[in-house]
Amino acid sequence: MTDSPDVGHQPLLIRWHRLIVAAWAVYWVTLTGLLLSPKVPRPPIVISKKGLVVHFTTFAILAYLGALARRSAGETCTRAWALRWWAIFAAFGALTEILQPLSGRHRDIEDFVADALGAGVVLAVVTLRRRGGRGLRSEA
Repeated sequence: MTDSPDVGHQPLLIRWHRLIVAAWAVYWVTLTGLLLSPKVPRPPIVISKKGLVVHFTTFAILAYLGALARRSAGETCTRAWALRWWAIFAAFGALTEILQPLSGRHRDIEDFVADALGAGVVLAVVTLRRRGGRGLRSEA
């Protein structure tokens, strides 16, 4: 049985809104734990020389999940929304870098820049695609 007679007519993305938001929250909490956990000795996994690709990618995924959560609520990803969330993601990246010495890690401005760029690129693409008539936009 459905909650409402219109559930079958809603776009699939909107029907999955709660799951998408939960996945975004779990990803964000996991990312926080990984960024602030003490370094443990282990063989290095080299993806890029300084790990900047990893920082860029993790924040790009965080921003994409945020955009997907917004879209699944039936909202558009406007420029104002993207700028506000870019500032939030950049502040989060800065805060994790500032707090890392408390867990025996070192802070690195290049990691912060990669974090901010990863989120910024995704949010810019999502916003530009919305304006071009494709991508994460609502049907209106």
